[in-house]
Amino acid sequence: MSCRPRCWSTGSVLSAAPEPWRALRERAPDAPIALLARRRRPRFLVALVIAVALALTGTSIGLALLVRHAPPVLTHSTFVDNFNGPAGASPNYGFAHRVWYSDPCWRTGCGGDTPTRYSSANAYLDGHGHLVLVARRGAHGTCGTGPCLYTSARLTMVRWSGPSYGSTSFSQQYGTFSARIKLPTGKGFWPAFWLVGSNIARVGWPRSGEIDVLEAYHGPHLVEQHVAFGRAGRVHRYGSGWPLPAGQSLSGWHTYTVVWSPSGITWEVDGQTTLSLSAAQVGPDWASEFEHPFSLILDLAVGGLAGMPSPSAHWPAKMLVAWVRVTQTGH
Repeated sequence: MSCRPRCWSTGSVLSAAPEPWRALRERAPDAPIALLARRRRPRFLVALVIAVALALTGTSIGLALLVRHAPPVLTHSTFVDNFNGPAGASPNYGFAHRVWYSDPCWRTGCGGDTPTRYSSANAYLDGHGHLVLVARRGAHGTCGTGPCLYTSARLTMVRWSGPSYGSTSFSQQYGTFSARIKLPTGKGFWPAFWLVGSNIARVGWPRSGEIDVLEAYHGPHLVEQHVAFGRAGRVHRYGSGWPLPAGQSLSGWHTYTVVWSPSGITWEVDGQTTLSLSAAQVGPDWASEFEHPFSLILDLAVGGLAGMPSPSAHWPAKMLVAWVRVTQTGH
């Protein structure tokens, strides 16, 4: 499709690409590599003999007819946001209709019991091709079981109010979900880019399923990557932290990605595979919690798993997002 700087599509979900071909070693694990290679030669020789015979007889049938070609695998964009717009503009600037919603967490509780109140005023474009989520000190009201101490932003694609309550502006089952992000560092900040089941308003969390493309709450060098699923009172989690290469920090620009298919989920940082989870590892819950569309969330929490900010924390704290891209693969 023709895609302007900021576009999206909710076309029908295509099946994921087939699994990679199996290595010869899997077919005959005990055979030496040379023997495995030799076993393929007769087929090639037969094809060559037939091609030569056809050429000598003047037959116009080409050698290409002897080779079985797999259908091409195509990848297309289903959602792109490059956050182009004037400084101070809404995250939805340039879209024909609203895509990002501010999630005040008053219905879901937001988990983590953070002392953070979320507001649409804390998310805006900076005029240089970035989305800014900003956390500030000072708030009012109650957050979880205690007072609110900070304001910040949490953008979701789920509508938590109005006549379309529970619907989503965009969701997709399977594909590649990526974002290029620069994070605030320091104790107390808990930024995240994650996916949640688009059925969350109906079934609740964690039954909706959750895929954390990126979380950060253990220092400036550790990328947290997890999934969560299960039922209330029986939450299962899988994942781990991945340290950035020496000399790199979360405060620099990095591309965070998950590749989600019917067979499992793979995490990447800057194109490097960092973690994988198979459907078999999840077990029976995979079918109910990872075989339906998910939508996107970007948020900057304060407190919770990250602990309380230190007195030396820099305010306001900003999470910058250069782009978000979703693609899907099919024939």
